[in-house]
Amino acid sequence: VGEDPQSLAWLHQRATELQEMQAAGLAVEVTDTEALARIRAAAPGITILPVNGNDIASRLKIEHYPVLITATSLEQ
Repeated sequence: VGEDPQSLAWLHQRATELQEMQAAGLAVEVTDTEALARIRAAAPGITILPVNGNDIASRLKIEHYPVLITATSLEQ
């Protein structure tokens, strides 16, 4: 996810589903600690870590986020 409105809405809408999956999140676009706090607030109870997502995106051929990566699928 990123700090953009689409990512925040996506997280908020799927928070319960993500908690049930015991998901962890990767924040790939974070400008500062306040932005990371907003991302985390959109999905309380889910661990979200800031990372550079370029390598992951390249290897999995992901062109945009947010994306849900599971053992069997990529869902954008």
